[in-house]
Amino acid sequence: MPGGAWDTKIVIAAVTGPEIQRLPSAELDKVLQPAGDLDPAYARYARCHALGPILGDEILVGLAYGPHEAFNLLQSNTIEGFLRWDASRTGRLNIKAESKVTVTVFLQHVRVKGRRAPFLRAAHYDIDLMDGRAAKVVLAIDEAGAVTKEVRLR
Repeated sequence: MPGGAWDTKIVIAAVTGPEIQRLPSAELDKVLQPAGDLDPAYARYARCHALGPILGDEILVGLAYGPHEAFNLLQSNTIEGFLRWDASRTGRLNIKAESKVTVTVFLQHVRVKGRRAPFLRAAHYDIDLMDGRAAKVVLAIDEAGAVTKEVRLR
């Protein structure tokens, strides 16, 4: 499986919507502390949403740590970027608000300073496109923190 070892699988079925306001960091802190507070070795990591405000909701199930530059920015430029603009403006796949999306998140729990912490290993997005096709986008993080992206159309 892309991303390597995992021990928790979470599946979220949703319908995308207009972007909403992000929860304040203090609210996220109640669920998962900032990665740098967990251990300075993870200062370049961030909390990653499986389904976030840009897609119309802020679902905290599946919230986990991942490398910010590699994962959050890649996710923003792919999955979330598809929703923001239509294909004629970006040359990307054309996904619209109210598209069905199923997100499957694979987490690995790692002991950090005696605490069990969730780290993202992969996120699979299955999305219905406006033209009737479906897209599968797989974002995966290996043990070294490198991120890969794969897009398949059906």
